[in-house]
Amino acid sequence: VGITDGNMALGDYTPAAGYRLDVRGNAIVSGNFEAAAFTLTGSNIDTSDSSAITITPAVTMSSDLVVENDVRVSNIVYAESFVSNSTGTPQITAATNLDLTAGNAVQITSSVLRLASFTTTERNALAGQNGDIIYNTTDNKFQGYENGAWANLI
Repeated sequence: VGITDGNMALGDYTPAAGYRLDVRGNAIVSGNFEAAAFTLTGSNIDTSDSSAITITPAVTMSSDLVVENDVRVSNIVYAESFVSNSTGTPQITAATNLDLTAGNAVQITSSVLRLASFTTTERNALAGQNGDIIYNTTDNKFQGYENGAWANLI
């Protein structure tokens, strides 16, 4: 242990200037570790058993975040935009209804809107609700569910 001007170094050397504690090599802390600010050198943060890391109360990233596996959110996702540069077709899947809500309108700005296509038999198996719209491939017609029944729109 080297001590200089109230600064301590663990090992056989003088502590680096400006550091109250200078540890060179590995360190083990059994118990809580608290720091007003910290810097990690290296590219990995992990636990000894690779279990989840919980960060409380929040994290602010001031640079890009790259996720190589799934992102699971148990609350709300806020974003200014969503961009997919995947080679496949992105999908939004919901176990129940999927609601799109906008302050003024839901707009499709640079592509067609393709509705689900069903044969008459497939359409009849649907639990239609007033306002539903499909393309019927048996009749080659757009159809809407209105007043409790399917009707041709054109």
